[in-house]
Amino acid sequence: MATYRSGPKLLEYHTTEFGKELGTIYYRLNSAWTYTYVKTKEFRILFSNRENLNLINAVAGRFIGSIQNVLFDDILLQLTRITDKAEMGSNKNLTIRMFPRFFDDREKKKIICDLVKEAVEATKFARDWRNKRIAHIDLKFHTDAESNPLQPASLEKVQNALETIHRVLNAVLFIKTGSTLANAVAPYRPKAYELITNIELMKEYLLRAESSGEVRRNSHASRLSDKFRSIREGRNIS
Repeated sequence: MATYRSGPKLLEYHTTEFGKELGTIYYRLNSAWTYTYVKTKEFRILFSNRENLNLINAVAGRFIGSIQNVLFDDILLQLTRITDKAEMGSNKNLTIRMFPRFFDDREKKKIICDLVKEAVEATKFARDWRNKRIAHIDLKFHTDAESNPLQPASLEKVQNALETIHRVLNAVLFIKTGSTLANAVAPYRPKAYELITNIELMKEYLLRAESSGEVRRNSHASRLSDKFRSIREGRNIS
């Protein structure tokens, strides 16, 4: 049965159950997974729902477009960090590829190794984006993208990657303690919902103010209310 713990209590639990080294590593990687999971959920609320997207585009379309790109890039970057090689030259990384060395039993080690390989493969597309576009300006990609395209990236692939990483974390926990991780983060209300709710309130206020003559013509408020009216009439705001 899954139990929710957070912060210092969760760190204490992991170090007690796993030992200080593995417990600390596990806690940090589980936190990294949680951070990425939450961010992906916020992204989905804002940018995968046409009604929500219309609202935020009406208020600040170009700025929101920039936020969308930055947020998606950061999600991909987080996936690569969690699944990178444990060592790169003289540098050591905190990554799920560290887990197999903590298992002496051959069968248990194989289980973890197989799940880690699955997660590394599932995040291959994110690593391609990082190497060619996010962290570096890849010469071949930026001068001849047709012959060297980015691997397709989507929220569905991100979700699959998160699930494969979750399976690694879950397997380590189960083998070591007999307990399992929750399939999601402890219940919370995404902040994206608050943004959407506040814009909805703004929309209703402006439309009422316009109908009562409180909004001056050709003002910023007037232009914004025009966009909100278009949304109410079912027209998309791009």
